[in-house]
Amino acid sequence: MIFRIGFLLRVVPEPAAIQKLKAELSFAETPAPEIFHDGDYYFNTAVFYQQSRDWTNALSNYAKAAKMDAGNADIYNNMGLIYKELGQYDKAAEEFMKTVFLDTNYAKAYNNIGVVYYIQKKYRGAIQNYRKAIDINNNNLEALNNLAIAYKALN
Repeated sequence: MIFRIGFLLRVVPEPAAIQKLKAELSFAETPAPEIFHDGDYYFNTAVFYQQSRDWTNALSNYAKAAKMDAGNADIYNNMGLIYKELGQYDKAAEEFMKTVFLDTNYAKAYNNIGVVYYIQKKYRGAIQNYRKAIDINNNNLEALNNLAIAYKALN
């Protein structure tokens, strides 16, 4: 049940789902045996903590997931989002770069790199990454909007 709710949190992060998962975790008398802790287990647990804004536990679980499933680009993108929230922009950019290294068509990661560069006032780098996100998905409204804002900041 916990894994299904963890999966739902990735799709629809609703407060009710978070509360249900918190209740299940707090009432569990015995945790899942270590043998069942695979990359998905740690990834879903990390998503739960991320949605709860518990950055330390989220990062810890993403790191464990990465050790078991190093090719999962979502892990690094999500870690980048956390570092961005923490104001650790260089670490965030590093995680987003890992994401696009693993998946060169990960448009959201290019947009996220652009956001970090924009925050750091590296407007040309931001524009370059927003354009890459748009090249991958020309319907990416967030990247299109961010591109316009970056051009405005540049001029």
